[in-house]
Amino acid sequence: NTIATGIRKGASHKIPLQAYAAQISERSTKMNECLRRIRTSLARFSQFARPETSPELSPVNLKVEVDKFLELMREGQKLDHITVHNEVPEGVFVIASRGTLQEILFNLFNNAWEAMRSQGELFLSSQANGRFVELRMRDTGPGIPGEILPYVFESYFSTKSDSESAGIGLPIVKHHVESLGGTVKVSDTEPGKGAEFLVKFRKAEAPLEVKR
Repeated sequence: NTIATGIRKGASHKIPLQAYAAQISERSTKMNECLRRIRTSLARFSQFARPETSPELSPVNLKVEVDKFLELMREGQKLDHITVHNEVPEGVFVIASRGTLQEILFNLFNNAWEAMRSQGELFLSSQANGRFVELRMRDTGPGIPGEILPYVFESYFSTKSDSESAGIGLPIVKHHVESLGGTVKVSDTEPGKGAEFLVKFRKAEAPLEVKR
């Protein structure tokens, strides 16, 4: 036990016990704060990203869900060394379920986070295009070589030996996006200039309670 060891060392060097009591109190406060953050993060994750066997589709506010997702990543300290440029506009609605949308965002983000080795810049933008809404996510990682672009959505395919997703993150994105009636593709990238994913969701009209 680190604290107990510290107390014994302090006693042997005649360091005031009061100083160690203050350290214990400070560490306890920090531990409680960490536990609070973990509980909050788990609660949010279970709310927004729980698996849905038969998701109920409805108009979903894209910016609201992107903002919630980014806040979750901040609480999980995933954005400590990443600068986010969130240009998703207000008032854009897509046909989706919140849980499925959050899982799409998480797997796209996790792919970018691993590619950038947890530090860099992340760009998010969105615009309506006919019957669809386009969501773009671009990172500043090493990019994806052209010769492997056709394989990135294949199950268990990965160029990262230490990947947490084990090559299933992007296939999950493709599966969910297509189940919502949309498409996903990755742009051609030059080595060292990052990767950009383009997701097309079916556009939805704003719910009546939002229009009023």
